[in-house]
Amino acid sequence: MKRAALALIGLLLSATSPSAGERRPVDVALVLALDVSGSISDDAWKVQREGIASAVGSDQFAQAVRRGQIGRVAIAVVQWGTSARMVMGWRVVESANEVQALARDMRAMQRAESGGTCMGTMLKMITAELVPWDDYASRRIVDVSGDGASNCGMDLKEMRSAALKEGITINGLPIITPVEPKVADWYADNVIGGPGAFTVVADGNGGFAEAFLRKLTVEIASNYAGDMPARMVATY
Repeated sequence: MKRAALALIGLLLSATSPSAGERRPVDVALVLALDVSGSISDDAWKVQREGIASAVGSDQFAQAVRRGQIGRVAIAVVQWGTSARMVMGWRVVESANEVQALARDMRAMQRAESGGTCMGTMLKMITAELVPWDDYASRRIVDVSGDGASNCGMDLKEMRSAALKEGITINGLPIITPVEPKVADWYADNVIGGPGAFTVVADGNGGFAEAFLRKLTVEIASNYAGDMPARMVATY
């Protein structure tokens, strides 16, 4: 009975914290939060997926990982729309082979969500995922990309405040479209927050790959926090 109780406790703990293999010190624990709501067409999703995989598989990304004080990062991928789903669990990468394997898996990733743009719901889910990394990561970051303002789900302001109280940084990659041409300003005012928070803007899906690479390498660079402006870095 005692052994069964201990096993149950261990199972419950493992469900709410990084697994034993993931509990290694990292420079950054980073969640890539990808908007796959109904406003994102399948073609736009494929462009974004390729941009993400190309950025992660690039020499710039591998070099940025190595330049960290620890030289190791943890990455997970969440797709979000009406709900949020972790489609790639936590991966700790440091070697070139691990980086390339991560990029290959990202390139094979399938779309898993759709519906509304429920950003508050997504932030609550990701905050719970990042809290257990507090003892292992020098910085914890949510990287939110999307093409519109939150329009459903849990209160964004409340969920954003909860994430910031945990010491989590929220960065943004708004994608400008004719439907929501002011989305970059909305992200700057309502989404980003925390130490060193910033946005990099993609001017349409055609600019996504370059914007994502720029943003990703800045996020994992060890000394970026004190150097970045509070709003937009660049538009691609």
